[in-house]
Amino acid sequence: MKTIYIPFTYDTFKLVFEDDAFGENFFATFQASSAPPGTIEHTIEVMGSNTIYRLSLDGVPVSNELLRDEAAYRVTTIIGDNICSHVCESICIMHASSVLFDNEVVAFSGVSGSGKTTLSLLFSQYGHYLGDEYAFLDLTSGHLWHERHPYQLKASNAADMISDLSTPEILPVRGEPFGQAYYASLATTNHIKADNKPAKVLKTLVFPHFERSCQRTSVERLPISKLPPFILQSLMGQDSPSALFKRFVQLAANQRIQFLEVCFSNGEDAAEVLYKFVSTKKGALQE
Repeated sequence: MKTIYIPFTYDTFKLVFEDDAFGENFFATFQASSAPPGTIEHTIEVMGSNTIYRLSLDGVPVSNELLRDEAAYRVTTIIGDNICSHVCESICIMHASSVLFDNEVVAFSGVSGSGKTTLSLLFSQYGHYLGDEYAFLDLTSGHLWHERHPYQLKASNAADMISDLSTPEILPVRGEPFGQAYYASLATTNHIKADNKPAKVLKTLVFPHFERSCQRTSVERLPISKLPPFILQSLMGQDSPSALFKRFVQLAANQRIQFLEVCFSNGEDAAEVLYKFVSTKKGALQE
């Protein structure tokens, strides 16, 4: 029996497992702490080895007869679900990646397969990659920050990026609707380790749209009245989505947040085009 402790601000997980290979991937991907934290909120047990696993959370069976990548996917889902359960009226959680660019936050939000993680990783060459999956947004101040959570790469549109990573740095996962995908450690990027103190303000929110038939990258500025429908689902909280969205609209007006839709088929080209667009618009706004 082996144990990995995965500390977060809102939840801390004790991952217990029998299969060494299963644990190695998690340790590398989550950059887990080797020392037990003071308080453990949840215990995840993955029992079995080589082929078939069974999974339990806090002593309650979750699933049986899982393959290794299926079990890995379920563990990351459990962690994500618990993180998302902790939110207050002034803080919402967005499904987004983000990059620190010129001391301001550029966030990328979209449905699965939209290319948000791929584009944000490529855009991070112009700044610093902050995080992926779950972004915490303070609806009063506009500060945005992440938990220390791995990012997800999908084999469908990021094969070259996956090939650059060594095996211990990636965690293969499988689950609907993703198909084949990998979780990769933030340590493989120019990630700024979060100190759990939000310090940077969201100024640009990008909605990527990956489409193989897109002939050339296009960047379009969106009025708040034309934001994609999924943004309502992305603003998760304990109160009603409409109330959260109302505060989000007020924040956007106060902070002059710009909303951009990027259609692309080539990620590297899209990152360069977006960089030029954001740099130009930022200079124009400052003038």
